[in-house]
Amino acid sequence: MCGPSHSEGALETLGGLLRRFHDATTTWEIPAAACWSPALADPAGGPVICHNDVCIENVVFRDGRAAALLDFDLAAPGRRVWDVAQAARYWIPLTDPELPAAADRGVSDPIGRLRRFVDAYGLETGPRRQFVEVVLEAERGARRFVEGQAARGAAGFVEMWCEIAACVIRRRRNLCSPTPGMDTCLLRQRDRLPDRLLPNNGHIRRSE
Repeated sequence: MCGPSHSEGALETLGGLLRRFHDATTTWEIPAAACWSPALADPAGGPVICHNDVCIENVVFRDGRAAALLDFDLAAPGRRVWDVAQAARYWIPLTDPELPAAADRGVSDPIGRLRRFVDAYGLETGPRRQFVEVVLEAERGARRFVEGQAARGAAGFVEMWCEIAACVIRRRRNLCSPTPGMDTCLLRQRDRLPDRLLPNNGHIRRSE
């Protein structure tokens, strides 16, 4: 069932919390000997420290507002859009609306939720244009991580892999389907996509 942490207000406060976390990391002088987990890290690297696992269990809520992040064992340098995409996978959620992850929360407009989340974060225009490709790349990375843990027999991951294997395929298909128009939806009115990137008959058209 949809609880307080799944409300639109909670989603927007999470976007603001993630933004403040990223902003704070830009002033941190990273120790030369710092070691980072590569498991869910942004392969491109980047200027901020990404949490990389902003799942529901890793966010503290107070009075319906996101107040703190937990569990930084997967944190690593990366791009802001990478961490926003990682969080969106859990919180929108970016999946088939008929699957339990969405249906149990009463999510009927995942793209609208995504727009509110990235607006609350304040994601700039350039990263918004990259979002679809980034979230698909993050999805592939998460799938490899879970599959690898399951192959090693890690507790909890074998069952998790069995449960999500089909879901991952459907989620990817949903992201690539002609219906969402995600690229256009994410851009503010004043930042519309150039013609070569605008949806063509519902399909996202990539530049050559």
